[in-house]
Amino acid sequence: MNKVEVSNTDRDVAIGTTSDTVVVANFDVEIIQELEQGPPGPQGPMGPASTVPGPTGARGSLWFEGAGAPSGIVGAQENDNYLDTTNGDVYNFTIGSWGSPVGNIRGPQGIQGIQGVQGIQGVKGDTGTRGSQWYEGAGAPGTISGALDNDNYLNTTNGDVYNYAGGSWGAPVGNIRGPIGPTGSNNDPNAVHFDATQPAITVAQKSIARANVYAAPLDALAYNGMQFNGTFEVNQDPGVGGTTTHGAHFCDGWCLYNIGTAGGWARALVQAMFPGAGAAMGLEFSVGQASIGANEGYGVYQVIEAYRMARLGLGTAACQPMVLCFWSQHARPGLYSGSIRALGLSPAMTFVFEYTQAAANTAQWNVISIPPLTSGGPGGQTNGAGFYLQFTAAAGTGLRGAPGWQAASGVVASTNQINGAAAATDRFNIGNVCLLPGNEAPTSDRAHLLLRPYADELRTAMRYWETGGFAIGGISGTALNRNFQFTLPYKERKRTTPTALALSNLSLTRATMSIYGASIDNIMLYASNTTSNDDWFASGNWAVTARMS
Repeated sequence: MNKVEVSNTDRDVAIGTTSDTVVVANFDVEIIQELEQGPPGPQGPMGPASTVPGPTGARGSLWFEGAGAPSGIVGAQENDNYLDTTNGDVYNFTIGSWGSPVGNIRGPQGIQGIQGVQGIQGVKGDTGTRGSQWYEGAGAPGTISGALDNDNYLNTTNGDVYNYAGGSWGAPVGNIRGPIGPTGSNNDPNAVHFDATQPAITVAQKSIARANVYAAPLDALAYNGMQFNGTFEVNQDPGVGGTTTHGAHFCDGWCLYNIGTAGGWARALVQAMFPGAGAAMGLEFSVGQASIGANEGYGVYQVIEAYRMARLGLGTAACQPMVLCFWSQHARPGLYSGSIRALGLSPAMTFVFEYTQAAANTAQWNVISIPPLTSGGPGGQTNGAGFYLQFTAAAGTGLRGAPGWQAASGVVASTNQINGAAAATDRFNIGNVCLLPGNEAPTSDRAHLLLRPYADELRTAMRYWETGGFAIGGISGTALNRNFQFTLPYKERKRTTPTALALSNLSLTRATMSIYGASIDNIMLYASNTTSNDDWFASGNWAVTARMS
């Protein structure tokens, strides 16, 4: 054993390991002894689990499918695939495009199989017993060759029926004619006449007549009307305030025609102005205009989708007539007019109609018969504009035409139209509008029963304009401005791809809200978090429009 003394002046001491060594020191010192490496120690305990999630892996390749070649698939990425279920073609999404088919899942058609051996013919069955037969003739039956018991005979002259029994026809066993009814009268005031002018009958007699006449031809027209919202009750937008802007909607389906200085203001009035309706159209003027310019005018109109009037066969030899029915109540008595402009024909055609407001501020029922238009068509069957139906309060000379059908596109009134916008006190009210195919019109006391109920009109209105609400929230991660996309389906499929309007009534907590896009079936929104590792929330209203004006 070697003994080494170390003082505080010594700095480095190295000791070999070939012999035992003892180090003696009178102060604290770090001793490093190099020995041979011993055996490995036991394994230490496992460390705690990590609380930080690993990064999200990249999305793998997806398959899409549909009838026909791929088009407009949202979210498609490189190496995604698409199957055309119509013909089996396979497409691959590369460099932002589906390109041409890269293959097909269908194999070649197999060869035709060998025809099987025809089976042997079966044994012919026994002839069955003939059943009872009917004979007929003018007069009583004579000798009929082949007649058997229980055969029958009809005398077409008087309806007598004979039965063959015991080799003889014998006497008649019955008759197919009932007793003769009482003789009718062409002059009965309680009868409904189909071959002569209907005499005046009371309300009670009308009720009796309706109970005995098939009612479907008139009542069924309720769902055949080409207009919609004829009662002006559906008003999703803009609401009770209406509009003063030319070409803008003042309720669902109806727009304001407002060219001039009279200050036209149209709105849906929530009041029972006409029988059976809870609303009506009201057009008034802030200052009035005593002299109307040649191309100035005021009124209201509806753009009717071409699909809704395609059943008329407009412009063809089979074209059907129409009947326009409506209530009116105007402050200024006189002759008023309007027009129906048919698009998609060559040339464009307009029908000008007239009606007379008999008394000031008095409700009256109007019926306009519109003859068929048998040339210039057929009109297009599209989801675009087919008809413009307009009621005119006033119009200049450049916007007027003779009553009836004419080759014109800018005519909205008759040459006999009065100025119903001459003063600020003028009021122009219309309600319960029906534009029906055929030549039958309801009477004033039943007209409101032919209009579609509110719920059905609301569904039709949503084809052109719809709004809804949303509320979404969550807890964000460490990243800021992460997009959280969600899709809201419409209640009704839209006429065409709509325009998404600005979000409204927004309430945002640590988030922003944006519109990603709108399709014919749904609107897509997305929210973004503005803080990390915290909850966020967004709510508000969306709206889309596919209206025609």
